[in-house]
Amino acid sequence: MLTDNQINELRQAIGDYQNRIQLTLAATSPDDLLGRELKDFVSEIKEHFPAIEISEIVSDSELSYLALSGPHGEGVRYAALPLDGEWAPFIATLAAAADIECQTLKYTQQYAARFKELVLETEVYVTPQCPHCAQMVTYMNAITLLNEGLTTWIIDASRFMKRATELGIRSTPTLVIDKQIRWVGQTKLEDLLTVLGPDPQPWVTTLKSQLTNGTLEDLLPTLIEKPDAIRALPKLLQEQEISLHMSVLRIVEELTVTHHDLACLMGPSLCELLRNDQPQIRGDAAYAIGLLGDECFKEVLRNCLGDPDPDVRETIEEAIEMIAEQNRG
Repeated sequence: MLTDNQINELRQAIGDYQNRIQLTLAATSPDDLLGRELKDFVSEIKEHFPAIEISEIVSDSELSYLALSGPHGEGVRYAALPLDGEWAPFIATLAAAADIECQTLKYTQQYAARFKELVLETEVYVTPQCPHCAQMVTYMNAITLLNEGLTTWIIDASRFMKRATELGIRSTPTLVIDKQIRWVGQTKLEDLLTVLGPDPQPWVTTLKSQLTNGTLEDLLPTLIEKPDAIRALPKLLQEQEISLHMSVLRIVEELTVTHHDLACLMGPSLCELLRNDQPQIRGDAAYAIGLLGDECFKEVLRNCLGDPDPDVRETIEEAIEMIAEQNRG
């Protein structure tokens, strides 16, 4: 299962620190395929690194998994065979758990206090050949090792397709918290810290990731189920990427037709953006309000007809007419 190169990479990563590492294999049953493959995997590791402590228990969840722990923490669980694209973050996590010098861990440690009181279970859905999965796994594993209240599952979406489909996962990597998709695709550590941490607007970061790496069709179910996400959507009009502005306007248009009451939850935030110092943002907010077509926002638009930008004034006039048109007859 393991190649000579992988054995050498693991030897270089953990060196003489192998006696600090603990691996716990938790299988749901003797017949579980992933459980058997993980058992073969850890047996081969044990053959080459006898000082690593390995124990076997019955899985405390519906998934078989391999748990990693050491002096620097625990909480990382692999419901995936950590080969192919997951091999590099796996050996990096072993080294970090053993408290070996680790750049990612050092970089992450400065943020550790933000999560000191956090008790959270996260899931990272990956696929073996995914080009961006390793980065998210590396970051999430480091964050988890530094915080006792965090548990992170690395789950192979190709093995658990039904589970992934039920959550609405269509691409990897995807970070799930409390059964809700919170980040999709390529990421930076700061993005994950924002999603996990005490951010007053966590949905802004989540929505941005889904619109950047997914499709509107992927995002709409989340918006319909989460009113807080709908209220946060107008904040994306403050982002620099015009593509995000266009996506927000398309979503407003779609939700106005299918879920008008929910769409109107965006009204107060859109009205606030009419006072933004950027003409592009004011104009897009006015147009979105026009799409909502609700009479209650017409007076707010009228009060902005003196906008200093001629293009914004024109958009406001069009928005007022759009509302009038939708309420005729």
